[in-house]
Amino acid sequence: MSFKLFFEAILRQLKSSPFIEVTKAVIHGEPSRFTLEDRDFTLSAELLNFYTNMDGCDIVWHCDLNQHPTLDRFTEDDERIEGRIQINKLYTLYAPNWKVINLFEDQFTELEAQDLRAFRQFDINDDYTRVGFLEERDHFDGTLYFLLEDADGFSPVPYSFHQYIKNMAKYLGWQAWPYHSFMENEEFDKKVAHYTKQLFPEDLIKELEKKS
Repeated sequence: MSFKLFFEAILRQLKSSPFIEVTKAVIHGEPSRFTLEDRDFTLSAELLNFYTNMDGCDIVWHCDLNQHPTLDRFTEDDERIEGRIQINKLYTLYAPNWKVINLFEDQFTELEAQDLRAFRQFDINDDYTRVGFLEERDHFDGTLYFLLEDADGFSPVPYSFHQYIKNMAKYLGWQAWPYHSFMENEEFDKKVAHYTKQLFPEDLIKELEKKS
Protein backbone atom coordinates (compact mmCIF):
# COMPACT_ATOMS: atom_id res chain seq x y z
CA MET A 1 0.00 0.00 0.00
CA SER A 2 1.34 3.43 -0.96
CA PHE A 3 0.33 5.67 1.91
CA LYS A 4 1.19 8.85 0.03
CA LEU A 5 -1.04 7.87 -2.89
CA PHE A 6 -3.75 6.89 -0.42
CA PHE A 7 -3.82 10.33 1.19
CA GLU A 8 -3.61 12.01 -2.20
CA ALA A 9 -6.79 10.10 -3.09
CA ILE A 10 -8.47 11.41 0.07
CA LEU A 11 -7.48 14.95 -0.90
CA ARG A 12 -8.85 14.49 -4.42
CA GLN A 13 -12.13 13.27 -2.99
CA LEU A 14 -12.43 16.33 -0.76
CA LYS A 15 -11.58 18.71 -3.61
CA SER A 16 -14.09 17.00 -5.91
CA SER A 17 -17.04 18.18 -3.83
CA PRO A 18 -18.54 21.54 -4.85
CA PHE A 19 -19.72 21.97 -1.26
CA ILE A 20 -16.33 21.63 0.46
CA GLU A 21 -13.57 24.20 0.77
CA VAL A 22 -10.11 22.76 1.37
CA THR A 23 -8.12 25.44 3.20
CA LYS A 24 -4.89 23.50 3.67
CA ALA A 25 -3.45 20.66 1.60
CA VAL A 26 0.07 19.49 2.42
CA ILE A 27 1.25 15.90 1.92
CA HIS A 28 4.93 15.28 2.54
CA GLY A 29 6.97 12.69 0.70
CA GLU A 30 9.51 10.47 2.35
CA PRO A 31 11.66 12.08 5.07
CA SER A 32 15.28 12.97 4.55
CA ARG A 33 17.91 10.25 4.84
CA PHE A 34 19.29 12.11 7.86
CA THR A 35 15.92 11.99 9.63
CA LEU A 36 15.55 8.27 8.91
CA GLU A 37 19.06 7.21 9.82
CA ASP A 38 19.97 9.54 12.67
CA ARG A 39 17.53 8.15 15.23
CA ASP A 40 18.12 6.33 18.50
CA PHE A 41 14.96 4.22 18.33
CA THR A 42 13.58 1.45 16.14
CA LEU A 43 10.22 1.16 14.42
CA SER A 44 8.02 -1.83 13.70
CA ALA A 45 8.04 -2.95 10.06
CA GLU A 46 4.60 -1.39 9.61
CA LEU A 47 5.65 2.02 10.95
CA LEU A 48 8.91 1.97 9.03
CA ASN A 49 6.94 1.26 5.85
CA PHE A 50 4.64 4.18 6.61
CA TYR A 51 7.33 6.74 7.42
CA THR A 52 9.57 5.80 4.50
CA ASN A 53 6.59 6.35 2.20
CA MET A 54 5.39 9.69 3.57
CA ASP A 55 6.44 12.05 6.31
CA GLY A 56 3.14 13.40 7.55
CA CYS A 57 0.43 15.59 6.09
CA ASP A 58 -1.96 18.38 6.95
CA ILE A 59 -5.35 18.52 5.23
CA VAL A 60 -8.01 20.94 6.51
CA TRP A 61 -11.52 21.30 5.11
CA HIS A 62 -14.97 22.62 5.96
CA CYS A 63 -18.45 22.99 4.56
CA ASP A 64 -20.58 26.01 5.45
CA LEU A 65 -24.14 24.68 5.39
CA ASN A 66 -25.57 28.20 5.37
CA GLN A 67 -23.96 28.73 1.95
CA HIS A 68 -25.43 25.49 0.60
CA PRO A 69 -29.15 25.44 1.38
CA THR A 70 -29.72 22.45 -0.92
CA LEU A 71 -27.92 20.18 1.56
CA ASP A 72 -30.25 18.40 3.95
CA ARG A 73 -29.16 19.02 7.53
CA PHE A 74 -28.85 16.16 9.99
CA THR A 75 -30.13 18.42 12.78
CA GLU A 76 -31.55 21.92 12.63
CA ASP A 77 -28.59 23.23 14.65
CA ASP A 78 -25.99 22.12 12.09
CA GLU A 79 -24.35 25.13 10.47
CA ARG A 80 -20.85 23.93 9.64
CA ILE A 81 -19.08 20.62 9.25
CA GLU A 82 -15.31 20.38 9.22
CA GLY A 83 -12.37 18.06 9.44
CA ARG A 84 -8.62 17.78 9.66
CA ILE A 85 -6.07 15.07 8.89
CA GLN A 86 -2.79 16.18 10.40
CA ILE A 87 -0.17 13.47 10.78
CA ASN A 88 2.98 14.54 12.58
CA LYS A 89 6.40 14.21 10.96
CA LEU A 90 8.82 11.45 11.88
CA TYR A 91 11.08 13.82 13.82
CA THR A 92 8.33 14.28 16.45
CA LEU A 93 9.08 10.73 17.63
CA TYR A 94 12.58 11.81 18.67
CA ALA A 95 11.69 13.59 21.92
CA PRO A 96 8.91 13.79 24.55
CA ASN A 97 5.95 16.07 23.88
CA TRP A 98 6.38 18.60 26.67
CA LYS A 99 3.17 20.39 25.83
CA VAL A 100 1.22 17.20 26.57
CA ILE A 101 3.35 16.43 29.63
CA ASN A 102 2.77 19.86 31.17
CA LEU A 103 -0.95 19.65 30.44
CA PHE A 104 -1.53 16.26 32.04
CA GLU A 105 1.18 15.64 34.64
CA ASP A 106 -0.85 17.06 37.54
CA GLN A 107 -3.65 14.52 37.01
CA PHE A 108 -1.32 11.52 36.60
CA THR A 109 0.37 9.51 39.33
CA GLU A 110 4.16 9.51 39.31
CA LEU A 111 4.15 6.02 37.75
CA GLU A 112 1.63 6.98 35.06
CA ALA A 113 3.62 10.12 34.31
CA GLN A 114 6.34 7.87 32.89
CA ASP A 115 3.92 7.00 30.10
CA LEU A 116 3.50 10.71 29.39
CA ARG A 117 7.23 11.01 28.78
CA ALA A 118 7.11 7.95 26.51
CA PHE A 119 4.11 9.23 24.52
CA ARG A 120 4.51 10.51 20.96
CA GLN A 121 1.41 11.96 19.32
CA PHE A 122 0.79 10.48 15.87
CA ASP A 123 -1.85 12.84 14.53
CA ILE A 124 -3.93 15.85 15.54
CA ASN A 125 -7.66 16.05 15.00
CA ASP A 126 -9.02 17.82 18.09
CA ASP A 127 -7.72 18.80 21.53
CA TYR A 128 -9.95 16.40 23.47
CA THR A 129 -8.52 13.13 22.13
CA ARG A 130 -4.80 12.61 21.60
CA VAL A 131 -3.67 9.51 19.72
CA GLY A 132 -0.14 8.19 19.49
CA PHE A 133 2.51 5.66 20.39
CA LEU A 134 4.32 4.74 23.59
CA GLU A 135 8.06 4.26 23.33
CA GLU A 136 9.28 1.15 25.12
CA ARG A 137 12.98 0.31 25.29
CA ASP A 138 13.74 2.65 22.39
CA HIS A 139 11.18 0.96 20.17
CA PHE A 140 7.76 1.83 18.74
CA ASP A 141 5.80 -1.32 17.96
CA GLY A 142 2.92 0.40 16.15
CA THR A 143 0.33 -0.04 18.90
CA LEU A 144 -1.79 3.09 19.22
CA TYR A 145 -3.01 4.57 22.49
CA PHE A 146 -5.31 7.49 23.21
CA LEU A 147 -5.52 10.04 25.96
CA LEU A 148 -8.69 12.00 26.70
CA GLU A 149 -8.64 15.55 28.03
CA ASP A 150 -10.08 14.54 31.41
CA ALA A 151 -8.35 11.15 31.67
CA ASP A 152 -5.77 10.01 34.22
CA GLY A 153 -4.16 7.41 31.98
CA PHE A 154 -3.82 5.97 28.49
CA SER A 155 -6.18 3.50 26.82
CA PRO A 156 -5.35 1.27 23.83
CA VAL A 157 -7.00 2.18 20.54
CA PRO A 158 -9.48 -0.66 19.88
CA TYR A 159 -8.04 -1.51 16.47
CA SER A 160 -4.77 -1.70 14.56
CA PHE A 161 -2.62 1.05 13.09
CA HIS A 162 -3.67 0.00 9.58
CA GLN A 163 -7.35 0.18 10.54
CA TYR A 164 -6.80 3.61 12.08
CA ILE A 165 -5.42 4.85 8.75
CA LYS A 166 -8.42 3.34 6.93
CA ASN A 167 -10.77 5.07 9.36
CA MET A 168 -9.14 8.41 8.62
CA ALA A 169 -10.38 7.91 5.07
CA LYS A 170 -13.76 6.62 6.17
CA TYR A 171 -14.37 9.73 8.28
CA LEU A 172 -12.28 12.06 6.06
CA GLY A 173 -10.75 13.50 9.21
CA TRP A 174 -14.15 14.65 10.44
CA GLN A 175 -13.77 16.71 13.61
CA ALA A 176 -13.63 14.48 16.71
CA TRP A 177 -13.86 11.26 14.70
CA PRO A 178 -11.29 9.36 16.83
CA TYR A 179 -13.26 9.83 20.04
CA HIS A 180 -16.59 8.84 18.50
CA SER A 181 -15.02 5.90 16.70
CA PHE A 182 -13.38 4.58 19.88
CA MET A 183 -16.66 4.97 21.77
CA GLU A 184 -18.64 3.38 18.91
CA ASN A 185 -21.03 6.32 18.73
CA GLU A 186 -23.70 5.20 16.26
CA GLU A 187 -25.36 8.63 16.14
CA PHE A 188 -22.08 10.19 15.01
CA ASP A 189 -21.71 7.55 12.30
CA LYS A 190 -25.23 8.27 11.09
CA LYS A 191 -24.42 11.98 10.88
CA VAL A 192 -21.23 11.37 8.89
CA ALA A 193 -23.05 9.02 6.50
CA HIS A 194 -25.90 11.52 6.13
CA TYR A 195 -23.56 14.22 4.83
CA THR A 196 -21.08 11.99 2.98
CA LYS A 197 -23.71 10.70 0.56
CA GLN A 198 -24.68 14.29 -0.26
CA LEU A 199 -21.15 15.67 -0.55
CA PHE A 200 -19.58 13.02 -2.77
CA PRO A 201 -20.53 10.83 -5.71
CA GLU A 202 -20.88 7.18 -4.71
CA ASP A 203 -18.21 6.03 -7.19
CA LEU A 204 -15.56 8.23 -5.55
CA ILE A 205 -16.29 6.70 -2.16
CA LYS A 206 -15.99 3.19 -3.59
CA GLU A 207 -12.69 4.09 -5.30
CA LEU A 208 -11.19 5.21 -2.00
CA GLU A 209 -12.39 2.06 -0.25
CA LYS A 210 -10.59 -0.05 -2.86
CA LYS A 211 -7.32 1.79 -2.27
CA SER A 212 -7.42 1.01 1.44
